[in-house]
Amino acid sequence: CDDRNPCTLDSCDTDVGCVHEKKANCRPGGR
Repeated sequence: CDDRNPCTLDSCDTDVGCVHEKKANCRPGGR
């Protein structure tokens, strides 16, 4: 989701480790 932080489905769901604006773009094991 974020250039600096890896993003998982769980982190996207809780907005932790993921920029809120790009939440919809999160994918498992993605960014």
